[in-house]
Amino acid sequence: SPSAAAPATRAESAALPGVKAVTPQEIVARSVSESARASIDMDAAPHYQLTLDLDWGLFTYSGSETIAFKNTETDALTELNFLLYPNGEELAAPGTKHLLVKDVRVDGAVVAAEQHGDRLRIPLSAPLAQQASVVVTMDFKGVIYRQEPGAGDMQKLALNQLMQMVMGESKARGGYGVFSYGDRIVSLGLWYPVLAAYDAHGWDVENGGSVGDVSYFDVANYDVTITAPADVAVVSTGVEIDRTVEGNTQRLRVLAGAVREFTVEASKDFGHQSATVDGVVIRSWFLKDHAASGAAVLEHASGALRLYNQLFGPYPFRELDVVEAPLQGGAGGGEFPGLVTIGTMFYASDA
Repeated sequence: SPSAAAPATRAESAALPGVKAVTPQEIVARSVSESARASIDMDAAPHYQLTLDLDWGLFTYSGSETIAFKNTETDALTELNFLLYPNGEELAAPGTKHLLVKDVRVDGAVVAAEQHGDRLRIPLSAPLAQQASVVVTMDFKGVIYRQEPGAGDMQKLALNQLMQMVMGESKARGGYGVFSYGDRIVSLGLWYPVLAAYDAHGWDVENGGSVGDVSYFDVANYDVTITAPADVAVVSTGVEIDRTVEGNTQRLRVLAGAVREFTVEASKDFGHQSATVDGVVIRSWFLKDHAASGAAVLEHASGALRLYNQLFGPYPFRELDVVEAPLQGGAGGGEFPGLVTIGTMFYASDA
């Protein structure tokens, strides 16, 4: 984090020790198809740099976030608001937190951020005028929600949903499983503080419903460094541009341009198959003992992408990952930028 005596600038916001800074233009060029770049206002989009250090033994993680934000609204902003999804009521019991944020700074100066449930409010020392920019940094630690054994089993899901209707409960514990560990797979959806959208009604800080997405976010550019055990297969939004291995640890750097969020899936038991469709690399990731199902997913996903290109125009990203994931709560699939998950309940064992 930058010191209070040396505030960071927007141009410096992507620089971490030992990591070469990249521009929004480079992020978009590396991860977005050429045909889609003309429609992107790269200077207006928030610019995230995230680090993620995954502890596979404890299923915890730590990280840091730097976000360069430009106010493109007509209103002067007196605060910034972030979603802390792991602290939502479907994941965290009252009084507990799965995501703890600390050392929040605005342009290098420490600020007293307020955490209320799944929301983080950061006050600004002076109103941020239209077209003015600010750089926010913070550190965080997280505990990954652990699913109960068999949480994704279809029969168990049906029974749990029946019990919820009888008992009048609106939300299943663990949500849809997008932030969880289960079936040998870690799913990290919305694992970091995500800047809330600002619209005609102000900041979108309304609690999400029991069905569908918890919120929505503005398009942003991401530069993410992930540290994990070397024997863990890591899949994410975006395009991997670098990977180094030292001993039992790997370090990956991923760029993702013009996306609304950044999602990570990981497993020690992942295998994959790949194909290229109209210049887009598509990969199917699956547990190794589900290889036949994983191959079928690749075939169907390739056909779907080809049809999409014919009906709607070129797919905007350079890569597409389709990943087996431990979904629950009635969800058979989940959609993220450049990454689609399919519930492990739909994959059959090869044995």
